[in-house]
Amino acid sequence: MPAGTIGLAIPVEEGRASLDALSAIAPGAEVTLSEPLRFGSSAGDDIMHLVFLREATSQAVRLTWRLAGIPAVAFRSLVHLHPPADGDATKSAAYAKSWREQYQYGLYYYRCGPDFIQVKDIRPGGPAARMTIEDGGRFQELVASTSVNQLSEPGVDALNTAIDADLAIACGDRFAVLPYRMRHWPVSCIAV
Repeated sequence: MPAGTIGLAIPVEEGRASLDALSAIAPGAEVTLSEPLRFGSSAGDDIMHLVFLREATSQAVRLTWRLAGIPAVAFRSLVHLHPPADGDATKSAAYAKSWREQYQYGLYYYRCGPDFIQVKDIRPGGPAARMTIEDGGRFQELVASTSVNQLSEPGVDALNTAIDADLAIACGDRFAVLPYRMRHWPVSCIAV
């Protein structure tokens, strides 16, 4: 799909469909969401929105979107994801402004190696961390899912470990891995 402005509606119950549409968009394309992402109605819906934003950030999509409501998750859980352009009310506009001011590409991401994952976390509000996950396949299983019910028993154990390590958040049967996959470096490796 060529770069350009694309109106993309985000169905909350069909969050996976929006991810499929996003994966068909070329990296670096400009995408404008036609409706605000409504946060704060339920933590489960907020988690689905975070998964969408994580994947948009991972694909280096130039996303323009508006925030409606205030997220039910901690600010540190989302500050590394592509921020909203604005909010639809006074409180959400102030929240969006704070998010934009603290956002920086590369705050919290992972890279894939052969059978391992490297994670870098330099988000504000906590200690900086780097870690290597030796079971990369299990981590990728978590990234590919949003429902605890879709996980194997070892997958549920891995999710609990990821939550304890601040790599994921969960609410009910929904969960999201927080760091995005660094697929596109912001600066060419030759330029450094």
